[in-house]
Amino acid sequence: MNLSHLKIFLPIIFTFTLGYFAYSDKAFSDNVSNPKNPVNTGNISFYRDASTSGVGKVKFYLNNVYVGSSKETFIFKPSCFAYGTVATTRIAGRYYFQAKSDSGDTWDGYVTIIGGECTSYRLRSKL
Repeated sequence: MNLSHLKIFLPIIFTFTLGYFAYSDKAFSDNVSNPKNPVNTGNISFYRDASTSGVGKVKFYLNNVYVGSSKETFIFKPSCFAYGTVATTRIAGRYYFQAKSDSGDTWDGYVTIIGGECTSYRLRSKL
């Protein structure tokens, strides 16, 4: 094989190799949250509607484990993981949630996280 053949085949071999590794990296990065079964995980996004604006900051818990807090309120349903929401990824299933405000208001109940989806949960004033 002379040098002119190498000039033709080398870019083809490089492109194929680069494409293979780019594809491989993508396949692994999609499964970071649960490499054994990524469909078994889902997201939940808690958000507060405008009726809760007077209660101060609200802290959110799933199965008695702190998830995060929010001072933001929304008029419309925000997208999953939007600024001001409290969102997390968990294994699909039913979870007990609690929310506690600075003013002493509390909320609790059960939420279901569905694998491969984002469940939004709106927190409303109790009045």
